[in-house]
Amino acid sequence: MINPPKKEVLDFIEELEREAFSDSPYSREAIEKFWGEGSGVIVAVDEEVYSGYLLYKVVLDEMNLERIAVVAEKRRKGIALTMISKLVEIARQGKCRRIILQVRRSNIPAISLYRKAGFRSSRIRRGYFGREDGVEMVMNIGEF
Repeated sequence: MINPPKKEVLDFIEELEREAFSDSPYSREAIEKFWGEGSGVIVAVDEEVYSGYLLYKVVLDEMNLERIAVVAEKRRKGIALTMISKLVEIARQGKCRRIILQVRRSNIPAISLYRKAGFRSSRIRRGYFGREDGVEMVMNIGEF
């Protein structure tokens, strides 16, 4: 059984979601669903304060990194890389072959972060973000 999230964690994720993804934030209900079967949440804590979150889903032997965000004043301190490392650990334990994500083609800082973490661009997804193309990025975990 998956434990329900604490209200303070949901409040934090919901607020940061609106800041980081102002054009298309997930609703509280959508965020809560990541505590269900086949999904997961990683919350980063820095100096006893919530500093970021990562939402993921697992479909068969693939993991989808759905969202990742770090509080503005905590960015560029390795928090996102730490959460991605934890995600890779979870993927390995779950015998996932790869992790996939979509990122806006114009989001160069995020693309650089994902490359640093070990992802590679696999294809361009025309109009994935409405008027903007997306870049699908993949990290191969290995065969089990």
